[in-house]
Amino acid sequence: MKIDLAFTPEELEKKDLSGKSVVVIDALRATTTMTVAFENGAAAFIPVATVEEARDLVARNPDFLLAGERRALPLEGFHLGNSPRDYRPERIKGKTIVMTTTNGTRALVAARVATNAYAQAPWITQARYQPGVATGCCVKPLRADPLTGATTFLYTMVPRFAQQNISYHDCAEESYHVWGTSWMMQFGDIPTGGYFWRPPYINHGAFASRHGCI
Repeated sequence: MKIDLAFTPEELEKKDLSGKSVVVIDALRATTTMTVAFENGAAAFIPVATVEEARDLVARNPDFLLAGERRALPLEGFHLGNSPRDYRPERIKGKTIVMTTTNGTRALVAARVATNAYAQAPWITQARYQPGVATGCCVKPLRADPLTGATTFLYTMVPRFAQQNISYHDCAEESYHVWGTSWMMQFGDIPTGGYFWRPPYINHGAFASRHGCI
């Protein structure tokens, strides 16, 4: 196994990440703050690279919270900074949080894995994949752990896809948007680079994509 290190977002942005697995660690403090927020009941984080992207996303989704910093200083008009102490349960429980930070979220956005890294893997339709895929969607399995049952796959919604049913899973679920925008009942619009994590047994549903997404 070969491990390459990038100590700054600038270094990461210069690397060819095609076919690579990328782990982003920003202990001071973006990923630490996200961990605390999830522990305190946050519904989802959407990391974005710039202040302008964050403001625009929250303007279109008024129920979202704005969070972040620049050079460790709070941002004017933002609901939250990047200190774990800001993320108290009574303030963030059930909320989707749009975060932009000097280094951490910029690195997360840069760490997109090119979809053509798995070009030879087949797309599987709803009728052939278990535990189930919505009609109008396909998956491309990437990895499965035989011990835990955890799976990683690409999931695509076709243009004008929409589904109204409500369901839940007996396992945690997380999603990162490689390309395109989808809409979900709990989170609103999720753009390219958007991310969410959902614990087991949480009812969710009613999702759509106007132009398709991966």
